Amino acid sequence: MFGFSFGLTLLILLAGSLWYWPGWIPQWISAAEKYTGYVQATVTLYALFKSFLPGFLSSILVVVIALVSAAFTLFLFLRSVSHPTPALTLFTLSWIGFITYLFHPNGTSYEQMTMFVPFLLWFLRDQTTPAWMRHLWWLGALLLTWIAFSLTFTGIYPRAVYDSLIIFFALWVFFVYQQNTRLISIQKEPLHANH
Repeated sequence: MFGFSFGLTLLILLAGSLWYWPGWIPQWISAAEKYTGYVQATVTLYALFKSFLPGFLSSILVVVIALVSAAFTLFLFLRSVSHPTPALTLFTLSWIGFITYLFHPNGTSYEQMTMFVPFLLWFLRDQTTPAWMRHLWWLGALLLTWIAFSLTFTGIYPRAVYDSLIIFFALWVFFVYQQNTRLISIQKEPLHANH
C-alpha cells in the first residue's frame, strides 16, 4: 500500500508540475548542464577514482557502485518502513547521506550538507553511543575539516577536502552500523500490524 501511495503521489506531482509548466524538465536539465559547465563539477566518487584509475575504468566502477548502492539503499529504506527502529532509522539516514555525498557533484558550495545533516542528527539523537564518543567524533570531524581545508587552500593536496571527508564518513557510517548491529537486526512488528 505504501508503494502504491508513494507512486500515485509522485505521478500526481509530476502531472501537476507538467500541467503548470510544460517544459520544466528540459529547462532544468539544460540549467544543470550549464551549471556543471561553469562550476566544473564531477561526481565526487568519479573524481576520486579518476585520480588513480583510467577514465573508462572509473566510469564503470562508479556505475557498478551506483547500482549496488541503489539496491542496498532500497533494501534499507523498505526495511526501515516495514520494521522501524531508531537505530535502523539513524543508520539508514547515515547511509543515505554518505551515498548522496559520493554521487553528488563536487565543487559546489553545499555538498557537505548531505553528510552534515545525518551526522548532526546522529550526534543529537543516538542513544546507544556514549556522549564522550559522539563528542570525539564531532571534534574529529571539525579537526579533519580544518586540516583538509588547509591542505586544499595551500595547494599541498587539492582534493583533501573531498577525499578526507569520504574516508571519514565511510568510517563513521561503519561505526554507526557496528554500534547498532544488535539493534538493527532486531525485527520489530510493522506499524500497520493488527493485533
